[in-house]
Amino acid sequence: MGSNEAAISKPKNDAFSKRIHEVDLLRGFLIILVIIDHVLWNMKYYGEIWMGQEGWMYQAFNFYWTSVARGIIQPIALGLFCFVSGVSCAFSKSNKKRAIITLIFWAIIALGSNIIQLILTNNGVEGLEIRVDFNIIGVLAFSTLFYCIFEKKSWRSLLVVIIFSFLISNFLSPMLRESLLKLCGGHVCNRPGVAYGVGNTTPNFYMPLFWEYPHQADFVPLFPYIIAFFLGALFSYFFYKAKRQSLFPNRKEWERPICFLGRHTLVIYLAHYFVIRAIFIIINLIITGRFA
Repeated sequence: MGSNEAAISKPKNDAFSKRIHEVDLLRGFLIILVIIDHVLWNMKYYGEIWMGQEGWMYQAFNFYWTSVARGIIQPIALGLFCFVSGVSCAFSKSNKKRAIITLIFWAIIALGSNIIQLILTNNGVEGLEIRVDFNIIGVLAFSTLFYCIFEKKSWRSLLVVIIFSFLISNFLSPMLRESLLKLCGGHVCNRPGVAYGVGNTTPNFYMPLFWEYPHQADFVPLFPYIIAFFLGALFSYFFYKAKRQSLFPNRKEWERPICFLGRHTLVIYLAHYFVIRAIFIIINLIITGRFA
């Protein structure tokens, strides 16, 4: 092979080169934010165990967790997660398969976290919220499932879903929460889209689309976040569905690792929680065993 021929590199044909990279890039950034958020929660939780509420570790990370900045950034990040998932529907070969896979991931998280919570409760461990019945994965799963009904229809159908979801989120959902909570003696929390039941009369099985069972971690309601999902689907209908080409064709090499994360968000979301939890549990055992 001559020197000139050797200098010519072959065109790349990997996933980074073929996929709509801005979608993977945004999703990659968002999953990084999720991981950071969960790490900081563990820093707060174990900071209280190791140093008490007066210690710098608990104080610093509790400040982040209860800050106005997180209160603003979190719903925006969740909304973007749903939006970009809605956009991705335009590129999926089978949204039904995608919905089923996401439902399986949601079921694993819900079942696994409930089992762990039950084990902890039976062993006298209190105050540690592991149980996750309905979170962002559940929102994406049901949103994708509903999208399958409308994916062959016109953009007007997507717009109708957005309008109805808005009405449900702002009118029907609050009324349902109030009625359900009156039946079980609960009260409505001041966080938008969330209601807490109180007392032993609150049922174990409930409507995760509208309200939250107490002592549950990482709750995300289907409404209003399904609106962001269908807004993404509507966006992709006009900007991606016809040509299926990137709006920003110039790829940068630094995007590659972040896009890799964006291509595997479901697996990373499922794995990172248990990995982070295991790391902190091991560190906690070492610290409490060493200084007890």
